[in-house]
Amino acid sequence: MAVVASFAPVAPRVAIASASDTGSAAALRGRRYPFSPQSRLRRPAEFSAVFQARKVLRGSWFNVHLLVRTGGEGARLGLVIPKKLLRSAVARNLTKRIVREAFRHKRERLPDTDFVVRLVSRPGRSAGTLPRQALRAEIDRMIDRCVVTRT
Repeated sequence: MAVVASFAPVAPRVAIASASDTGSAAALRGRRYPFSPQSRLRRPAEFSAVFQARKVLRGSWFNVHLLVRTGGEGARLGLVIPKKLLRSAVARNLTKRIVREAFRHKRERLPDTDFVVRLVSRPGRSAGTLPRQALRAEIDRMIDRCVVTRT
């Protein structure tokens, strides 16, 4: 006895569009907000230098450590999201994406400074319970305190 597989015709899947695909204001203006390797802190010595500067902005979930530099290279970002506070890898990665997105959109207005954003308290137990808008609002407020108005 032969088994014949029959498949019903299925409509193609519709991809979920990102904000840039849906025609957001930034995409309509042709604006790009890259997060290049030059925008990141990568080496332990770079993180240590920022922590040794001992300049900190404190929030309810994040501390932002700062080190003002000279050289005109632009602002750089490092992230410290400890597994002790967010056990779920999905929640840690989501938190990092939220912080990176806020930084990318404000980077051109920031002074030549190294920023290390450190999560200091547990915002939610999993990615499903993270207060995304509240996290973004807090990081936006903290970054806005560092923004330089350029003419």
